[in-house]
Amino acid sequence: EIYQDMASYLRKPEEVLTMFSDALKILDHNTVQYMIDEMQNTIDGQKAEIADQATQLADKDAQLADKDSQIADQAAQIEALKAQLAAQQ
Repeated sequence: EIYQDMASYLRKPEEVLTMFSDALKILDHNTVQYMIDEMQNTIDGQKAEIADQATQLADKDAQLADKDSQIADQAAQIEALKAQLAAQQ
């Protein structure tokens, strides 16, 4: 049966070439789709990482703002104590 199929294909080489060409087109399409999917997964991963980093930066900014507030409060206390000390002298 294999020999009959091969003989059939040898009588119709253009059909074999068409089948081969169609198979290559499908393979190319699937390869391109796979590459697109892989790139999209990479992009999605990078977006998630950037979002995490943005959250971390916002947290750090909030911590810095708290520290700035504490420093301002301490500076005000120091000035008040200086004023009290100067009034006592």
